[in-house]
Amino acid sequence: MSTATHADSDDALPTAAQLSAAKATHVLDSHATRISVASLFDDAQAQQLPLVLVFTRHFHCGMCKEFVRALAESSILTRVELVIVGPGEPAGVETYKASVGNPPFKFFADPQLNLYHALGVTRRNLELGDAKEKVGAHHKVGLTHNVISSVIDLVKSGTQALKGGDFKQLGGEFVFSEKGEPVVAITGASRGIGRACALACAAHGATGVVVHYLGDTQTTAEAESLQQELADLGAKAVLVAGDISDATVGQAIADAAEREFGRLDVFVSNAGICPFMGFLEMEASTWRKVQDVNLNGAFFATQAAARLMSKQSPRGGSIIAIASILALVGGEFQSHYTPTKAGLKSMMESAAIGLGPLGIRCNSVLPGTIETAINADDLKDDAKRQRMVDRHPLRRLGRPDDIAGPVVFLASDLAKFMTGSSVLVDGGCFVNLQ
Repeated sequence: MSTATHADSDDALPTAAQLSAAKATHVLDSHATRISVASLFDDAQAQQLPLVLVFTRHFHCGMCKEFVRALAESSILTRVELVIVGPGEPAGVETYKASVGNPPFKFFADPQLNLYHALGVTRRNLELGDAKEKVGAHHKVGLTHNVISSVIDLVKSGTQALKGGDFKQLGGEFVFSEKGEPVVAITGASRGIGRACALACAAHGATGVVVHYLGDTQTTAEAESLQQELADLGAKAVLVAGDISDATVGQAIADAAEREFGRLDVFVSNAGICPFMGFLEMEASTWRKVQDVNLNGAFFATQAAARLMSKQSPRGGSIIAIASILALVGGEFQSHYTPTKAGLKSMMESAAIGLGPLGIRCNSVLPGTIETAINADDLKDDAKRQRMVDRHPLRRLGRPDDIAGPVVFLASDLAKFMTGSSVLVDGGCFVNLQ
């Protein structure tokens, strides 16, 4: 998500005054009929959809056309009201619409640039542009790079209107009247990797987050503080407490998403435990508890999430399991833990096959050594810690936010052709045999 800059910057989020000014303007349809911009906002609100305005450079630019075609193929836009605005004359609207394949968007002309100026989107003097009060040309960068950059920001929409950044390079800028997506649910979200993923999802545009946590005194305090942090980022957080090994808790997570937000777009199965214990000392109760939390609980919660994704409209979503590098290798004091992580990886591969036809992608992330509460005691041994650091080509251990980035990637349309995949995020530890 583009970080908001100074209010005078062309990349800054539009102010309330700019949005008010925009609503006071009008655009023209292909018959030169005046259409109130305020009515466009009202129509979107009536449909409970976020309004997205895309400003083109001009109605004959090839780059702009490629940009709009790319938008038409993006599943991100299935739940928004999208309006294309160009600085040309009304007579060019229908020709332009036909040239981009007649996508189901609304097309209008703004020949006097009133809406452009109201939102402050025309002042940037681009590399090939001219006077700042005119609509500039494009940066000289590749189309593929621009499409990717644009979609990256598109999945990170905020509560205010968003403008600026790489959209200009492809001939467009986006303005979101309100958040529309996605809704995310994360198990074990009160701390560590789960917490980092929740915050990253909110920072990248999640409108709602279902935060699952164990429910004891410590995790309750952590979950409540996370709820406030998410609110500060503009995301509504719903808390669901309970032992994930209980199948009813997984169902409660899905129910909360449906009840509070009407759908679930991303589910991250993260909850897990690892009480370190030698193979010969392994107690039956410990073995069973680790299996129940790490594997059985993950299955039931994932199943509940997938059932919701399969019936919602439009259906589909992204499921991401936080497995481990130990799905690939062994661990001396983790003989109970490693089978569960291998099982998670395998479960995602099987689920990808079964759920793919429903539009549900299933992938896993395999973290290496990440400093979290689960290994805090083990890493208190300075000599062992240094040995672990030395095994990493990057010469450091991982942090929770190192995992959050790949999770956001897999959750987004940037990974829309990825399912059944396993992403190893280990600082190079796995490939280092020295």
